[in-house]
Amino acid sequence: HQTCKSILKRLGCSRPFLIGENGMLIRKKIKNVGELGPGDLPDVPYYVIVSANFAALEPDELNNLAELLVNTNAMHVAACGNQGTLCDDAVDWVCVEREVLRGIERPSVATTWHDNETIEDVIDFLSFSFPFEGWDIEEWPTIVIQIG
Repeated sequence: HQTCKSILKRLGCSRPFLIGENGMLIRKKIKNVGELGPGDLPDVPYYVIVSANFAALEPDELNNLAELLVNTNAMHVAACGNQGTLCDDAVDWVCVEREVLRGIERPSVATTWHDNETIEDVIDFLSFSFPFEGWDIEEWPTIVIQIG
């Protein structure tokens, strides 16, 4: 079983699209969703990995997190940890509300969930992911947010 990282290394590929500000992944550890605001996130389109026990978050917390990520130009939200599908669903609903109910047209936000996978595994997964059409960007930061 080869990881994405070993395949990339064998092919001589690097992952510049996963390198954030100053050549590094941006990592944030917070105790709860309320500690995170727009100023904590990149001011350019970005990928985000959110690691949490999503089953322990209140529905309002999940919705607030989803709204924050969508409204600050997250292009791909990857949820890892327990019940990541709850985060995935919350982001999808914010996008549906924005696009269908309010008529705000913006590029689509990709969502994936990775229950009980490590952050490193999700980074490997994202190394083969590119933004949907409409983002018109070739490099982007990736931020890892650990909640709890």
